[in-house]
Amino acid sequence: MNVLVSFLGTSDYKRIKDEDNLCGPLGSIIQKIGDRPLSIYIMLDKSFVHGKNSDIKNKICPYYKKLFPGVSIELYPLGEIINPSDYSQVYKSLEEHLPKIMNTQTKDEVKLHLNITSGTPVMQSVLMLFGKARYAAKMYQSYASGDGKEIVDIVDIPFPLSLSTLSSEIAYEASILKHIIQENACDNGILGNHPRVREAIENATKFALCDFNVLIVGESGTGKELFAKQYHSCNPKRMKQKLISVNCANFPEHLIESELFGYSKGAFTGAEMDRKGIFEAAKGGVLFLDELGEMPPHLQTRLLRVMETGKIMPIGSQKEIEVELRVIAATNSPEKLREDLLYRISDGIIHLPPLRQRGEDVLLIANATLKRTNAELSSVLKNVAPYIDKEFDDSAIDWMIHQPWNGNIRELNSVIKRACALNPSKVLTADILKSHVYRTNDQNSSTLTLPFHDNCVVAITEPIDLMWQLKLIKNAILNKALATFTKKMDAAKYLGFNSATAMNKHLQ
Repeated sequence: MNVLVSFLGTSDYKRIKDEDNLCGPLGSIIQKIGDRPLSIYIMLDKSFVHGKNSDIKNKICPYYKKLFPGVSIELYPLGEIINPSDYSQVYKSLEEHLPKIMNTQTKDEVKLHLNITSGTPVMQSVLMLFGKARYAAKMYQSYASGDGKEIVDIVDIPFPLSLSTLSSEIAYEASILKHIIQENACDNGILGNHPRVREAIENATKFALCDFNVLIVGESGTGKELFAKQYHSCNPKRMKQKLISVNCANFPEHLIESELFGYSKGAFTGAEMDRKGIFEAAKGGVLFLDELGEMPPHLQTRLLRVMETGKIMPIGSQKEIEVELRVIAATNSPEKLREDLLYRISDGIIHLPPLRQRGEDVLLIANATLKRTNAELSSVLKNVAPYIDKEFDDSAIDWMIHQPWNGNIRELNSVIKRACALNPSKVLTADILKSHVYRTNDQNSSTLTLPFHDNCVVAITEPIDLMWQLKLIKNAILNKALATFTKKMDAAKYLGFNSATAMNKHLQ
């Protein structure tokens, strides 16, 4: 009997969700195994059991049964894996459930196959360890080729995994892995189960293992510095060295060059001794440059040269200094970066979604903030003033999910903290939270007249999907023209289209 055990990964999820009859990593590995009978156990963490992605459960079995008639497929929920990047949770869950899966087989001989491509890097690595050290399983990895096809390889680990065969080098790597497990179990404070957030965490981890320079793109307040910490803690080469964070928007233009690159004694008035710059201080480690788009263009040119040569020249010095490090840059305005610098700094790119696009992650973050704020205020106000721990009611929960949160996580945290500090009641309602949302006078009074809009005059206190509004206007004009002309071709010519078909495409 052949048994395939696999987690569900982002690529698999997209294939199943879109129902495009194409094989992702899991499907390609099923094809590679070929031998029948084959029993497949698909393990699902909490995000697929109870979370926003839980609807995918109903699609998994029909999808693979349609592609591979005759195979046995069983979903195996692992609800205890709340955080799929927590080594401890994944290890304990597999240690409990893999024996149960193996014991369900009635055949004397069971050939175990493991998919170590799908799932988070933590899931892949822990499953690989079980496959090699405990079950002598056949393991498979899948990757996309240049023409879009999935290529499947059998993974061969050429050394035994046992304490007696560990060399000093492997023992050192094991100590690094242990540090990652202990220090990185909570994703460095990153909260979120949304697929785009999990993908960003996974990418940060992979880029760290590859020791890449990385560009993080996202709106202000989306947690870019937390992802820099995630990269630093997962980079075996640099995790024991410094992570230095710098906000490029905080330095006056005349000081930022000396802060970054340092200066020599006598370089300018007041330079009474040599001083190291931030680049030299971060040597061997990771330098996080936040708001890089605010750096003046001439300094962007210097930064490009530093990244290309690995050397800096302090102000007033004629001697270059080598500074081997990795740069993590963050910006909410990538268009402000020099094009050559953008390409040079983005060996890896991480896109962070705004909070308004993360669904129920809003509640996950809000509850964590509320719990932390209750604890902090109870401690600070002890023996000073009474404080009652706060909780959200249903109206507050509904309001938070639908609020645009222009300031993202930073704004959400501030609103909750103000509400906790200034309201004596135990229950925080939607009205209470609304009263603590900061609005400028311009935001309160600004309106915009949109042609063909249902209400015509729209308050712009919330983000407007301009492209959608333009589409409504375009469709209104096209439909009005169609009602005027008796023939579609006449309407198309009047509106400047070459054919009625071309016009119809704009109506879709």
